[in-house]
Amino acid sequence: MELFTAYLGSYKDKNDPDHGASFYTFGFLDEKALGGQTPHYTPIDNSQGFWQFNSTTASIGDRKVDRTANTAIADTGTTLALVEDALCDAIYQAIPGAKYDETNQGYVFPNQTPVEQLPVVSFDVGGKEFAVQKEDLAFADAGNGMVYGGIQSRGSLSFDILGDTWLKGVYA
Repeated sequence: MELFTAYLGSYKDKNDPDHGASFYTFGFLDEKALGGQTPHYTPIDNSQGFWQFNSTTASIGDRKVDRTANTAIADTGTTLALVEDALCDAIYQAIPGAKYDETNQGYVFPNQTPVEQLPVVSFDVGGKEFAVQKEDLAFADAGNGMVYGGIQSRGSLSFDILGDTWLKGVYA
């Protein structure tokens, strides 16, 4: 079996036991990183040059979104999570004060939004949903008291790209 893993830490996790360190493994699983959990495997399609998998649901808080026939890739080379427009709109409708900002060409929301008011957003990977850490819903300062969201539109792509915004919350 071909196997590699990615664990993306964050400076925000500097007080965690791993101090927010990132790493890759090739040919084995890091049992410590699994934290006693059983790994979840899903079939992939590599016919387009990357590992694509089914991602047919998402959740925004308690709301489940059916995304029949949707696929995604996990990409450590993409900073944000990029999803279809309707899902992107629904995510930001769940965040108080969020709006599409023409200047920044993406969704922004107030940087003082309490974490309790941010929804849990998760994406399906082959039948199991994995959540974005709430702290990663905010990507960067957008000025005027707003932050640029870590989840944005995939534009005309036919699949989602689950980049670092999502990957920071999983051991993939």
